[in-house]
Amino acid sequence: MRPAYLSTSLGLARVPDGRSPREPGDRYDLWLLGPYFGLHEPADCSLHTSSVPRAYEELDTALPPTPFQLHPPRGLRLAVADQTGRPELAAARPGDLPAEYWTDRWGHVAELTGRASTLTQEARLRLGVLHCALGMDAAAQGVLPDLQPEEATASPIAAAIAMKLTHVRKRLHTDAASVRRDREVLAAVATAARIPARSALGAATTLVVLHARGTRPDVAAVRHWRRLAEERLARLDGADWRDRLAVSTFWRAVSYLPFLQGDHARTAAELDLAEEAARSMPAATEQEDLVRRQNLHPLLETRTRAALARGTADAALGYAREAAELDPHDGKVHITLGDVLARAGDRAQARASYLRAVALGAPYAPKAQNLLAGSLEAEGDHEAAMYAYLRVLDLDRGAYSACAAAHRLAGQLGTKDVMDWAASWRAAARERAEAGQTR
Repeated sequence: MRPAYLSTSLGLARVPDGRSPREPGDRYDLWLLGPYFGLHEPADCSLHTSSVPRAYEELDTALPPTPFQLHPPRGLRLAVADQTGRPELAAARPGDLPAEYWTDRWGHVAELTGRASTLTQEARLRLGVLHCALGMDAAAQGVLPDLQPEEATASPIAAAIAMKLTHVRKRLHTDAASVRRDREVLAAVATAARIPARSALGAATTLVVLHARGTRPDVAAVRHWRRLAEERLARLDGADWRDRLAVSTFWRAVSYLPFLQGDHARTAAELDLAEEAARSMPAATEQEDLVRRQNLHPLLETRTRAALARGTADAALGYAREAAELDPHDGKVHITLGDVLARAGDRAQARASYLRAVALGAPYAPKAQNLLAGSLEAEGDHEAAMYAYLRVLDLDRGAYSACAAAHRLAGQLGTKDVMDWAASWRAAARERAEAGQTR
């Protein structure tokens, strides 16, 4: 009997021999997201999903590791479980997924996870990378070796493990101690003499980004780590194709400094350098092609935001369109394109982009539907907007603000049945909150 998750009742495609799906199930989004729940290789998926089957293949330590540039959206598994009404899909560890869903690959990963302590350091790192690609940070934390601080820079593999582990703990716990420890390990790797230049450069550029983001950027720290990153960049000889990736990510990261200083022309010039390196990356192998496309994705997002900040709307629209063409199965890029179109005053095309994101399903469909409803309301079509807000609640049972908007519009329109229903929904939501049953 085939696993239940491959049946049309759950919505995922049947996967002959663990390879590509042949027939779509009754939920398009779960078909696209199938690798997160079965580790098969899909016919179509987003670029972040494409990391999953690649990371599984690279459990074989004889294969060169892929420097993945995209990771699953935070809270992906919980969002998919909630939005599809299948709580079991929120499994935090491979063994937590009900056994009747397991494929051979899933069983293999669950078995490796159970005996991770018997594996080599590199094998445990590869397994941790896969768990992160699956959105299972708790499982990644459990399989990665817990190195002592002085061991973090003992070797390149130790540095990679230490950086991965502190990053995972920061994502899991979000407390000040975890954030501080993550930065301490990054700083140690960035400044270590025995660590290869590309690894040290990656740690330094990550520190640039971490200090640049947030409500209170630390410009002095950004400047400090940028200088160190420049020193590490100068050590690359360009012989390895991954050096082109390092150059691209370097310029994308350090462009934060002129951006924070309000120098939009300099920001654009540095992002030009990031783009030049990104587009010159090779794509001769499947691995190279995946990394090239995964690197372009966040670069185009950054270029879109920077162009909007500079006031060059046409450039922003061009970058947003290219991102949607590059990664057509990721709802997020269609939402971004819709936002850029809306800012340009093209609400009709913006709604078309939001609708595409809705059609792609979890995890971005509720947000896209809410933006669609807001666009209709801004156009003055309050009745259509009211029903569009109600549709958000079909996609996300926790969308309290959408219910409030539907109730408000129903009051303006005098639509008593919607007002009554929305009022009862809000009362039930409050009861769930008091009972601790909401997310």
